[in-house]
Amino acid sequence: MNQLIKISTYSFKIIQKFTEITINLYDNNIFIGTIIYEFIDNLKTFIHDTRIKNTIFISRLEILTEHINKGYGTILMNFVLDSIKKYNLPVYINVMPIGKIKSLNYLINYYQQFGFMIINKSKYNCEMIL
Repeated sequence: MNQLIKISTYSFKIIQKFTEITINLYDNNIFIGTIIYEFIDNLKTFIHDTRIKNTIFISRLEILTEHINKGYGTILMNFVLDSIKKYNLPVYINVMPIGKIKSLNYLINYYQQFGFMIINKSKYNCEMIL
């Protein structure tokens, strides 16, 4: 299923394969970034190998380097969180600094804005749940 949704000058292309959903963000037909999430029955966490039943796993939020800190990541997160709240399932994310953003604490603070809470933290990554 491919679907194009236009909001203001932004457009979202949604590609669904099985339980994985990819949403690509475009601004005036220029690719900005992507977010990928999936529905998982029995998620094994990365740090302590614990299990989370029936959850939504956001496996990727990526914004092209030249578009970081312009609000595009927030647009994608809000779009996804608004779309999935009807399922009333926990939302899991494994946060790791990569590319231009080098600070794990920066990313933790970013996701806490959306209500995510820390469940496990190591030196290199942090698992959070909403």
